[in-house]
Amino acid sequence: MKTSNLWIVSLFIVFAGFVGLETHIPVALLEILMGIFAANLLGVESTVIIEVLANFGIMALMYLAGLEIDLDLLRRKAKVCSVIGLASFLAPFLTILGFSYFFLDFSTMQSLLVGIALSTTSIAIVYPLMLEAGELTEKKKTILSAVMVTDLASIIMLGVFFSTFSFYTIIFVAVLSLIPFLAPNLGETIFARYQKNIVSFELRIVLLSLLGISVLSESIGVEQAILAFGFGIVTSQLVVKHSDLVNQLRGLTFGFLTPIFFFSIGLSIKLAELRQSLSYIVIFVILAFSSKFIGTYFAAKPFFKKEAFFIAELFNARLSIGIIAAALGLKNQIIDERIFSAIIGSVVVLTIISAFSVFTKEFHNVSDSA
Repeated sequence: MKTSNLWIVSLFIVFAGFVGLETHIPVALLEILMGIFAANLLGVESTVIIEVLANFGIMALMYLAGLEIDLDLLRRKAKVCSVIGLASFLAPFLTILGFSYFFLDFSTMQSLLVGIALSTTSIAIVYPLMLEAGELTEKKKTILSAVMVTDLASIIMLGVFFSTFSFYTIIFVAVLSLIPFLAPNLGETIFARYQKNIVSFELRIVLLSLLGISVLSESIGVEQAILAFGFGIVTSQLVVKHSDLVNQLRGLTFGFLTPIFFFSIGLSIKLAELRQSLSYIVIFVILAFSSKFIGTYFAAKPFFKKEAFFIAELFNARLSIGIIAAALGLKNQIIDERIFSAIIGSVVVLTIISAFSVFTKEFHNVSDSA
């Protein structure tokens, strides 16, 4: 990419932030649309440095989302989160799996991959939307925890059928499970000694840990964004006590890294390729939206009488896991370019529909305790 194109990317990202603040349209959505515009009308292309920053951006975002998961709340609201989260995953998964296999003549593995990719709910979209609307109340955290269950179901299915687990995976999971017991004492000792220092030592520890996870992810056979989310959960009880550190993380993530990630998603979308997959996209969008909406609505209704419709729209935001699943399928030659483009196009369209549906309603109304 030429230097002039780098300036174009920077200007688009700043402009998206400005428009988002003035219009209250979700900034992540604007960044994706700006990326699509830049790629297809101006010929802007991604580069290695943009891809590296984008990958680190989704990791940082998933880590922050993991920090927001209140384990005590999740235990107290286990039934609510499990019912909504699993229904939100299973309804579209079974619908798309069956339709792809019986009516589109996809293979079993292709049908499974498409079903998983189009059944998730993106924490990477829902979390920023919640933050833009203000403080995370208990009810919002409950909804976010239900999103986590949906994503977790997607991750487990993707892992069971498509990941290459190894002995290192078991070791990593064992070490990760020990962190909640070891981190508080060790972390408090380090943070107490080096807090409010000019070199931001605590921030360095977190960022280097995420970098280490990125390096390890390929060896242990688990997607790096998933590992970052899990790392956020197990370190949340330590990190959230230090508001300065959390604010530094949020500033770096939402001010620099995340915009590059969302913009890079837009850059990867080629309208010419989407036209070739248009019939698949129309089918997938209709099936995925309607089945997830119905499944989520009826699951949420007993627990959130006033917000069930809103939650059903919100849960239709898909992005990170869907894109990860599509990339995995293409890399391993499970799907071809046409199906890959159809999945990418569908998750973007579904995210746009969901974001605009949420945008037309008052997210701030979701403020009372669940």
